[in-house]
Amino acid sequence: MAGEYIGSANVIKWGGTVISGDFRTFSHEETADEIDATAGADTRKVYLTGPVDDSISGSFIDTTGNTANWAALAIGQAGSLEWWPQGTAAGKWGYYGSAVITKRAREIPYDGVVSYDLSWRLKGSLSGTTS
Repeated sequence: MAGEYIGSANVIKWGGTVISGDFRTFSHEETADEIDATAGADTRKVYLTGPVDDSISGSFIDTTGNTANWAALAIGQAGSLEWWPQGTAAGKWGYYGSAVITKRAREIPYDGVVSYDLSWRLKGSLSGTTS
């Protein structure tokens, strides 16, 4: 098959700072609200498509060992989020939008690598562009 690419090329930026050097997974999910429009003599439910919600999440290895990154990734922190699945070489497609951090969790296993998970919610539209 032609056109495949591997995730390790992904470049993720939060507030202009590259945070993808230590990422393990990254996902973007779009969901639309369903508005119940069932009425009168309808014998089956009728739904309208409502606004779209974008949720983004990622898992990262904590290689820095310092608290500066953790503090910069605080719950409620708003900023610009962008990602480039195939990297930032000329002509590659990327996505960006204003977002807020809605979840963060750090896992510190006894016998494994320390990692943290982040979740963002877009505040408005998701845009796309080429590098």
